[in-house]
Amino acid sequence: QPTDYADYDLVKSKLSDEEVEAVKEFVNGGGSLIITSRADYKDGEDDYQNATQANNVLESIGSNLRINDDEVIDSENNEGQEYRLMFDTYTSSKFDLTSGSEVEDHYYSFYSGCSVILDDEGNDENVDFLVKGHSTTETKDADYESDSVAVEKGEVYVLGAEELEDGGKVIVAGTTFFSDFEVSGDNINSNIQ
Repeated sequence: QPTDYADYDLVKSKLSDEEVEAVKEFVNGGGSLIITSRADYKDGEDDYQNATQANNVLESIGSNLRINDDEVIDSENNEGQEYRLMFDTYTSSKFDLTSGSEVEDHYYSFYSGCSVILDDEGNDENVDFLVKGHSTTETKDADYESDSVAVEKGEVYVLGAEELEDGGKVIVAGTTFFSDFEVSGDNINSNIQ
């Protein structure tokens, strides 16, 4: 029995070409998709990186959104750790996310996540960024692979949505916003909404 985590041979897996094609067919048929990721801290390498796998799917379905291969941090506005964050800047251009009491006075819980960016073309015609970090929020290349896209401090987006050409919709999040960790039974966070 290995006694140290480093002794374990970690199983690597990624989406096959057939799986990506199945997702593409589903979305092209009008289906909607949620893709989430996490920070690149202790991420896989090459084809096994979270951003690489997610972006392969996003590119195949014709999305302009991408997962950045980075870690979102804030050394001034955090919940005790620079990567344990709560955001209250709802930036949707299509929906008033703060109407009523659904998210008003609630924070979007964001733990150890990455930023959401536009593809190389920068086409945001059908993109709606939903949540933005604080003016003090920034990104870092936590895996030190020099493979993240630079994002200006205070201009970090962590959740975006897009209506695709065939009518399907995609939500792209830098963290799994619906996990048990992010969604609490007392409904104090805006993640459910």
